[in-house]
Amino acid sequence: MSAFLYKLRRQAFRNKWRVLAVWLGILGVLGGAVAIWSQEFDDSFTLPGSPSQEALNNLQRTFPDASGARGTITIVAAHGDEITMKRYKDAIAQAIAEIEELPHVRSVVSPFNEYITGAINRDKSAAMISVNYDEQFSSLPDTVRTELESAAHHLAEYLPEGVTVQPGGEIFAKAEVHLSWVEGLGVVIAFVVMLFTLGSFIAAGMPIISALLGVSIGMLGIVGATAMANISSSTPIMAIMLGLAVGIDYALFIIYRTRSYMASGIGVEDAVARAVGTAGCAVVFAGGTVLIALTGLSLAGIPFLATMGFAAAATVAVAVCVALTLLPALLGLAGERLVPKAPRGKLKVSQDNAEESEHSVEPGQLRAKGRGFYARWVRFVTRVPTVTIVVVVLGLSALAIPAKDLDLALPTNATAEKGSVPRESYHLIAEEFGVGYNGILVLTADIINSTDPLGDMKALGQDVEQIDGVAKVLLAVPNQDATTGMVQIVPTSAPDDPRTEQLVHTLRDKAEHFESKYGFETAVTGLTAIQIDISSRLGGALVPFGLFVIGLSLFL
Repeated sequence: MSAFLYKLRRQAFRNKWRVLAVWLGILGVLGGAVAIWSQEFDDSFTLPGSPSQEALNNLQRTFPDASGARGTITIVAAHGDEITMKRYKDAIAQAIAEIEELPHVRSVVSPFNEYITGAINRDKSAAMISVNYDEQFSSLPDTVRTELESAAHHLAEYLPEGVTVQPGGEIFAKAEVHLSWVEGLGVVIAFVVMLFTLGSFIAAGMPIISALLGVSIGMLGIVGATAMANISSSTPIMAIMLGLAVGIDYALFIIYRTRSYMASGIGVEDAVARAVGTAGCAVVFAGGTVLIALTGLSLAGIPFLATMGFAAAATVAVAVCVALTLLPALLGLAGERLVPKAPRGKLKVSQDNAEESEHSVEPGQLRAKGRGFYARWVRFVTRVPTVTIVVVVLGLSALAIPAKDLDLALPTNATAEKGSVPRESYHLIAEEFGVGYNGILVLTADIINSTDPLGDMKALGQDVEQIDGVAKVLLAVPNQDATTGMVQIVPTSAPDDPRTEQLVHTLRDKAEHFESKYGFETAVTGLTAIQIDISSRLGGALVPFGLFVIGLSLFL
């Protein structure tokens, strides 16, 4: 590997303008392809093979009115008022009529509907309008959220002062992932740190330039891939973060080694070739382990996560190629200006190594003078390596003990940005109705053989309401052709609470009981159940993922 990298980097150094032209050409070609063929990002996701996904797919076919995303408008009456007063009822009825005309709205459920329970809180100070959409939240356009916010604003105008009207619901769970000034600030900070460390604008700028070029090519590739595959909007963000991190790191390895050789009197070309031949091996190894880890994300069996891993891996691979080809060309353009003003550190290259032929692969022995803390530390930990290994393994094992009690959960609207619509809605609903209203579960029932669909669904709802962990059953009804029934369940706990996960498992465990009693199969679904299944699948993939990464890394 060292010999190959040595020769490759020497060629890149000697043909620097051609190398630079090739990379800029790749950037231009990808940019043109993106402009012509790219499509929009697709934030819809599925969890093939999971109980919740299969139940949702069946619900979409047989009960479309109940299978879409859900939005809410929570109304809290002014102090001393009851939400059941006529002026509130009239304003809410008018708002419902307006919302029913909005695009993608399938139905709107009034809190005063006689067939609905739980839409008005116990002290009658708050009510909740439910808006059912025709698609899952990830497939709906952003306009549905702004339109619901606008409807809530109009409703507030018809109500007296002191009233709180807050939109919310599943439709606001769609994450808006975008770059911000924080990422740019991180790049600036990285440049400043390297400037103080290396003492050269040119040396500090090269890792930034090479990393940005690599990330740009990776991003164009990801955006272009939208023409052939479904890629979520969060995929480029992950790729950018990893691409910048490894791109800067890998370039820094090579630049620092190059300047060390140049400080010892080795010529620019030979210093660059030797640096890439040695530090380049570290770059290849480090990049290889990152690639293995990212591709290992596919072991979880979650398509959108696998796509993110492959896209980020491709960006890291580009960063490695840039560091091993473009960077030597840039170093050649900088030439003698990279020579540090004064050698730093305790590492010296022997004169014999400086006089080696230009075809030498190894840079020679680096002789540590051993006068600093780090040199003493190295001697200490390598004196009895077996003891060091045992101590490190036992120490890390002890630190990992808390992991046995780790509870995995996806973020909820409770962790959204402070002051945002989803977060404010989450806490208002939790305060007025109970935290479980933020994570409603759906129990589906195959009632095609039922002789009394309405009676069976009512009895099933009553049975479910007696289960530990269920706060309330909002609805238990069959569809129009009496083939599928649906029970809307409010847990006593939050969506990311382990008790809600336990409730999902309890409902699934009772499937045999329900079948023996009523004669039909049941399943649990809904956004909260899908998120629980995703977390469960991620947890189950941790050990295979670790074995995959460690096992393949041994071959590098």
